[in-house]
Amino acid sequence: MANGISESQGNEVSAVFAKDQRARDAASAMEEYRAGRRAADEKTARLRALRLARDAAAKEASAKPAKKTVKRVKRVTL
Repeated sequence: MANGISESQGNEVSAVFAKDQRARDAASAMEEYRAGRRAADEKTARLRALRLARDAAAKEASAKPAKKTVKRVKRVTL
């Protein structure tokens, strides 16, 4: 008992410290998970917008009438 704390009190302090450490680790892990989900959701939204724009452009391009080609007729002079 050099520092005034009994062995049982030291064990209690260690248990409280360990419990607090686990709580901090859990909070950190949850924040990392949420950040990953946020990044994935943003990427999904960005890719979806690009896909919709591409599909709309393709639909618009196919809806326009094709340029008419003129068939040239060779004239024969007599």
